[in-house]
Amino acid sequence: GDMRKQETVGGEPIERVSPLDAAIVGALDGVKMAVAIAAVLILILGLVSLINQFFGWLAILPSPIGDFFKVVTLANIMGFLFYPLTLLTGVSFDDSWTASVIIGRRLLETAIPPYQSLAEAAGKGLVSDRTVLIVSYALSGFAHLASVGIFVGGTIALIPSRRKDISELGWKALFVGTLATMMIACIAGLFDTGDASILGTKTAPAAPITAPASPSPTASPAASPPPSVAPAIASPSPSPKAEKANPKDTKSPSPESKKSP
Repeated sequence: GDMRKQETVGGEPIERVSPLDAAIVGALDGVKMAVAIAAVLILILGLVSLINQFFGWLAILPSPIGDFFKVVTLANIMGFLFYPLTLLTGVSFDDSWTASVIIGRRLLETAIPPYQSLAEAAGKGLVSDRTVLIVSYALSGFAHLASVGIFVGGTIALIPSRRKDISELGWKALFVGTLATMMIACIAGLFDTGDASILGTKTAPAAPITAPASPSPTASPAASPPPSVAPAIASPSPSPKAEKANPKDTKSPSPESKKSP
């Protein structure tokens, strides 16, 4: 018989199929992955919302339980866990707690709600521009439970037999991703010089300096203004004294005029 070695990927056998069969199998696998990702996201975000509501219910209980859970919230617990890492990023001590709570919320609520909270805190002047810069880079990643759910749920849908290995790898990836985003925030704080352009604010461009336009040599004569004509200066008329002072200028009568009666 034909003893061919079967090809495998990660221990799973590979079957050579036709292009049409591969397209159909790929479409079905895509649907399974999408459904698995949606289910895991709903599960994780629903659990986070349920825990928040539970803490909110405890906060309305009579004192001293209610007063205790008005301070001990899920966001504050995550802020307490991330506080040492937040201090290592280089934020100021005055902004460290607010920044730590925002960064800690990313682990449970994805990055969108913390970004909104950061924008509100910056608009109210609760944090400095340097803190906004550092926290913005600390949040720019997929180190949250929803991302782990997407990875684990999507991959398990394709390789169900590796569920245990993928689940263990997901938590390790979450830990490494969190450290990576915090290191990026440290580098951003290291290169912060206080310039507003590092936050993406655009300054108004300076007006260009243009030279004065020279007159065109092809301009028609009609377009040029007419030359100015100096007014004629009238010669002064001789005064009577000048006529008496120059008797030579008067003409003597001719002989013919003497002969005439």
